[in-house]
Amino acid sequence: FDDSEVTFSNGLKPSEAGNYYATIFNEAIYDVVSRVKGHANAMTIFNAASIGSQLYPYTNIIPETDDYNAISSSLRRALSIGMSGITTTNIDTPLLAPGKNDALFIRWAQFALLSPHGRITVSAKTPLSAYKNAVETIKLYSNMRRNMISQFYAVNFDASNLGVPAVRSLALEFNRDYATRLIDQQYMLGSSLMVVPVTNPSNVVTYYVPSGIWTNLLTREKIQGPCFKSSKLDINNVPVLVRPNSIIVTSSSEVTGNNDLLNNVTFTVFELSDKDIAATEVFSADGSRSGVINILREGNRITVRTDGFGTNKRIILSGIKNVVSASESIPSTSDFGTTIDFTAKELILTLG
Repeated sequence: FDDSEVTFSNGLKPSEAGNYYATIFNEAIYDVVSRVKGHANAMTIFNAASIGSQLYPYTNIIPETDDYNAISSSLRRALSIGMSGITTTNIDTPLLAPGKNDALFIRWAQFALLSPHGRITVSAKTPLSAYKNAVETIKLYSNMRRNMISQFYAVNFDASNLGVPAVRSLALEFNRDYATRLIDQQYMLGSSLMVVPVTNPSNVVTYYVPSGIWTNLLTREKIQGPCFKSSKLDINNVPVLVRPNSIIVTSSSEVTGNNDLLNNVTFTVFELSDKDIAATEVFSADGSRSGVINILREGNRITVRTDGFGTNKRIILSGIKNVVSASESIPSTSDFGTTIDFTAKELILTLG
């Protein structure tokens, strides 16, 4: 195992800086497998690298074929290598002919856009505009990803600095739930979002919902788990479920500076548990600063504490419409819940 024998698929040799961690990781794999199965059966991971200050390696998931089965296969590989120490994955989509393959192109694009990092493959001869039936759907998910840039960035930040997989097996997050152990067609994107890619042309998905009340981020449907659920979906729909007692962070401004992810922030809170703190951390674009929000519900009192954010903040309480008083601002209700704008580091809410 030396530079004269091995290069990665990106052309770099193991000793080059961009692949240093991947080299160490591969050496460990090679050593362990050699001891257990012999040198003839030893293996290395063919495409892995680390970038800049990233402590843990990432890899590209390249589709083996250009069909629906490859979506399933790519997801299985992402889950597997995530549990093996390569914490961040890029999902590549195959190059598909426009017109007859638009539905498949849409499902691949949705999977890529709901991954920690994704690349949609087009060409000079077949630009994105050639996929006329796909453009609006891709805009929808691209806009959702852009609005949730703080969420995606925090997931990747934790993966590259703490070694926690960005694409997580449900068994990792819910290790006491035996039903999750064989599930490989859905994943947690970080700890708060569950994604169920559509992997068949019938547009029918069957997926598992762990305990608690989960909220579909796109339709606002509430699902009481634990249960298995089957749905036939239209082409624009992919189940993206928010875990109970979670905070989803969105940004209302374009990111042009290092600290923009910490300004003009909206915190959407889902299914608060009584006497159980909901919390999340958001990072500046260069990773040098962070903001933290903690929310505690105790009966009819909700205490929101923030630190590190700008003064223009908004909280949306999903499904809660009975706020009778707030320490700051005037609550506004809608079909979705209650919205409160605030500037202080602490906000106290009382429910009726």
